[in-house]
Amino acid sequence: MEAALEKSTKIMEYFLSSWQLQVVSCVVVGAGVVRYITQPKVPSYGGVFSFSRVLSLVRMVNSGRQEFLRAYAEDPMITLPRFDTWVVVAHSKYIDELNRAPDDVLSFMDSATDLIQMRYTFGHKLADNPYHVKVIINHLTKNLASTFVEVYDETEAAISDYIGPGNDWVTLNTMDFIQDVVARASNRVFIGLPVCRDKAWIDLNINGAMDALKVSLIINLFPPMLRPIVGNLVSSADKRARTAAKIAGKYLEERVTQPEAERPNDFISWLLAYAPPDEHNAKDIAARIISVNFAAIHTSSMNVTHAIYWLLARPQYIEPLREEIVEVTEKHGWTKEAIGTMPKLDSFMKECMRVCPPGSDVMSRKALKPYTFSNGVHIPKGHVVAAHLYATHFDEENYENPNTFDGFRFVEKKEEGEDGEKAAPTKSKKTMYTTSRTYLSFGHGKHACPGRFFASMEVKLILAHLLYEYEMKWPKEVYEGPNAHGIAGGEEGGYRPPDLWIAGNLSPNRDAKIMVRRRADI
Repeated sequence: MEAALEKSTKIMEYFLSSWQLQVVSCVVVGAGVVRYITQPKVPSYGGVFSFSRVLSLVRMVNSGRQEFLRAYAEDPMITLPRFDTWVVVAHSKYIDELNRAPDDVLSFMDSATDLIQMRYTFGHKLADNPYHVKVIINHLTKNLASTFVEVYDETEAAISDYIGPGNDWVTLNTMDFIQDVVARASNRVFIGLPVCRDKAWIDLNINGAMDALKVSLIINLFPPMLRPIVGNLVSSADKRARTAAKIAGKYLEERVTQPEAERPNDFISWLLAYAPPDEHNAKDIAARIISVNFAAIHTSSMNVTHAIYWLLARPQYIEPLREEIVEVTEKHGWTKEAIGTMPKLDSFMKECMRVCPPGSDVMSRKALKPYTFSNGVHIPKGHVVAAHLYATHFDEENYENPNTFDGFRFVEKKEEGEDGEKAAPTKSKKTMYTTSRTYLSFGHGKHACPGRFFASMEVKLILAHLLYEYEMKWPKEVYEGPNAHGIAGGEEGGYRPPDLWIAGNLSPNRDAKIMVRRRADI
């Protein structure tokens, strides 16, 4: 990462010297004028700072949550700054229009590629032929029952390895702990034993994802016409793939050269079935697995971490959830069917993702052709449009008491009996992976997260296993410290470490620690 920063500094020094500065300045100013003339006729965030995307982002750092809620309440559409570009963010009432727009008009892939600078963070091959997405849709999702066994076994082993033997309380950094568990459980499916337990492999995939994000941020600091130059200079995709091949190369080469008829029904075999001939090698298959990990590890880790923080902030949910887990697993064992038959657990996770989604906007699309919404707002070619995510989840028209954390909000209850008492909960109203115009944590529509079914199974399994077999609490100093609130404007509750807003991105607190020990009564 330091090398990437050093390279970007040298690039800036180059362009700030001699006559190049004048040329670049003219081009940047010209691009700014063109953008101003062609920008959609909607309000723009930032006031006097709106001439600079970077300055507007800085202005938003400490007030992101309030600004997104205000923008949603006041403007049907507003131009907001994002790390890669300015984005026209639309009210939830326009989500169906955004979803119906053809891909050759409003493109999801073009927007995603620009946002994370995929050609430079993961390589041109992945950007030009993302066949791993088809593997997730056509194979991973259809084989959840068989992959569950592996995910459960690795979850159990990873948590046990992290906490160690005995029944003593162990103090852990929550995010680090959960990232390791999610990485091992995910890679048990993506690459299998023994590589999924190789610390170098796990560290590469955890740190590599963060490195890719940092590289994309550096590239996006530069004007679009300079990004290919900067991208080629700071890219770490090839180095990361070569490192991955060194760690798992022997294992992957054995899989690549294995006769097709002898290949097991697993993730690597599915990748090989879609990979073009020139990618039938350890380096390219490793690069594909790294890209899948990028999407899988950090989002799922954040969701489980948020859930743990909410559990400890609202401990009244622990026993009802634990009772459900015990009852269902006694009947079905630890199976995919069991995890899918826990409405309280599903509702709790879904509520955590409602109040703590990954960021401010979703369903990002780049206009490949001009597009006009029903309210007359025209999106010129080249501009990006998205929908409000965070604010949609706090809209009173979408949710009753949206500022209140209600862990069982999504549990469907039976009708009242003759005695006037309501029967016990029976099932979830809509599962956590069911997207809608009002629930957008996984996006919505044809480009909703393709891995949401696997991710939902995995995060529920990890939380269920922790509740079933372990106790958790805050360290002593937290109990003795000030009482904190979970969501601004929410109800009083137990301590919950403040979330971290970085402009439009929401992350659970990365420094908070918890104490964990095995339950003595099981």
